[in-house]
Amino acid sequence: MLAEGLLHTPAFEDRHEAGRLLANMLRHLREDHPVVLALPRGGVPLGYEVARVLSAPLDLLLVRKLPVPRHPDITMGVIGESGTIRLDGDVVRAQRVSPGDLDEIVLHEREELERQAWRYALGRPRLSVEGRVVLLVDDGIATGETARFAVETLRKERPARVLLGAGVVSPEAYPTLFRITDGVYSPMVPGIFHSIAEWYRHFAPVSEAEIERLLQEVHHMHDEDALPSASR
Repeated sequence: MLAEGLLHTPAFEDRHEAGRLLANMLRHLREDHPVVLALPRGGVPLGYEVARVLSAPLDLLLVRKLPVPRHPDITMGVIGESGTIRLDGDVVRAQRVSPGDLDEIVLHEREELERQAWRYALGRPRLSVEGRVVLLVDDGIATGETARFAVETLRKERPARVLLGAGVVSPEAYPTLFRITDGVYSPMVPGIFHSIAEWYRHFAPVSEAEIERLLQEVHHMHDEDALPSASR
């Protein structure tokens, strides 16, 4: 769903407000019993709000960017939890990244993915998405490279549909993401886009403790739903 806007002031108070607005756009999916997968860290508060409204389970799709050595603000690729890697050859060549440096960065990010997977598992198996409607959620999408990689990763698990939801999507990324998914939903696709942070009044980093708490709350709600009622 394309929502045009030319705002230059924050559209959302914080990620939770963006998540509630996104959830209102997605209420029609409740009967599809979707699985909500959030991209940590910023996507988790939005995924939490969407999962609550849709009464859906919430899990994470772990993806890490591969930063250029000594220039962490430049991304040269992406790595997924399964170990799958996508490199931007143009960036690797332009930044003269050596094979040794590349191997070191990949090893570090792979170890970080393993650490996150262990910490966020909370003693539960990863949700199966085969044959399910999957809603992938993030706080914002700029270039779309990470989202594209995440969608391609999900497709390998044979879901029925892959939908993408975000607080804000850049006008450059939107057309490509619309083509490779079964639908893109966002309360804000501005005509002018500089950064994700500009659309949030409060955009502090999401802590690992906060991620754990939000996951636990959604898991707890589903555990309670699974309990037999007193009248049965």
